[in-house]
Amino acid sequence: MLTNLESKEQAAPKTAPSQEVVSQLWNEFLSSNKEKLDSFFLSYALLAKVKWNAPNTISFDLSSNIAQGTFNNNKVHYMMYFSERLLVENLTFEYIIEQLEIEDVSKSKAYTIKDRMIEIQEINPAIKILIEKLDLDF
Repeated sequence: MLTNLESKEQAAPKTAPSQEVVSQLWNEFLSSNKEKLDSFFLSYALLAKVKWNAPNTISFDLSSNIAQGTFNNNKVHYMMYFSERLLVENLTFEYIIEQLEIEDVSKSKAYTIKDRMIEIQEINPAIKILIEKLDLDF
């Protein structure tokens, strides 16, 4: 007669980790636990990119610090799920937050209309002819 623990192990045998296996397990985890998990966590989890980093790390690409906090708060759920299904000792998780590029304001120059027209004329000399024909003054 099998004990409850033995039947559980037979139902979900552990597999060797790879990028494909980790991605598949992450999708299975999200779909099978939709009702149990916080909707705030689910909204970030669906957007997160999961990556396998050998020998024992799973990393998540997240969009913000708020997402990282939400993942930390729910870590116990997915940590147990992965630990029960992967052949890895001391499984660790890391979070990579995407850095947004902010445009450097110092790069943009303020122009007067005359300065801008001189620059445009250097790019396209035909503008000078147009300005003369229309008798424009800048």
